[in-house]
Amino acid sequence: MIGQIKLTRERKWIVGIGAVLLLAGLIYRFHPVLTGLWPGEEEALIKAKKIAKYHETIQNSGDLEGRLVSLTRTLERFESRLLAGDTAALAAVDIQNILGDITGRAGVDIRTVRVLRPEELKDRNYIRIPVQFLVTCSVRQLRDILYGIESSPRILVFERVQISAVGRGGGDKVQADIIVAGYMGKPGEKAG
Repeated sequence: MIGQIKLTRERKWIVGIGAVLLLAGLIYRFHPVLTGLWPGEEEALIKAKKIAKYHETIQNSGDLEGRLVSLTRTLERFESRLLAGDTAALAAVDIQNILGDITGRAGVDIRTVRVLRPEELKDRNYIRIPVQFLVTCSVRQLRDILYGIESSPRILVFERVQISAVGRGGGDKVQADIIVAGYMGKPGEKAG
């Protein structure tokens, strides 16, 4: 038989503190394993957040449908402003006619017109058609031409505008070399 060990007050404290430390060490070591045994509050909170997110997505689906309708209308409005014509050459003629009308209203004759190489836009169903033209006019007439191009019913953008003075003495005449680009949808495809 084992003899009885007499536990003094000090030994009782030492054994108690040792037991508490041993228990704390076991909890520290096996805590991740123990939390998997019982569903904790964290798991419930995560599931509640997921459910709230699903509800929010369902509620926002109406907003998304409204945005889709709005974007579709905007796209249709811009597609109506694309150049007319089934080919790039016909679209270039459309640009030339627009430029002729604008310069005619400003009282200016176009000196030269040159249709540049059309370019298909990457990842888009559009073709960019640049046209270069040269005019000699007054500054006021040039302002009217630039404004007319900018406010055209067709989508036209300036790619380059070079202006130089004509003659000596600081006269009112300028020469403008302008490249304007228009856009058309690719033939046989719906743009957008």
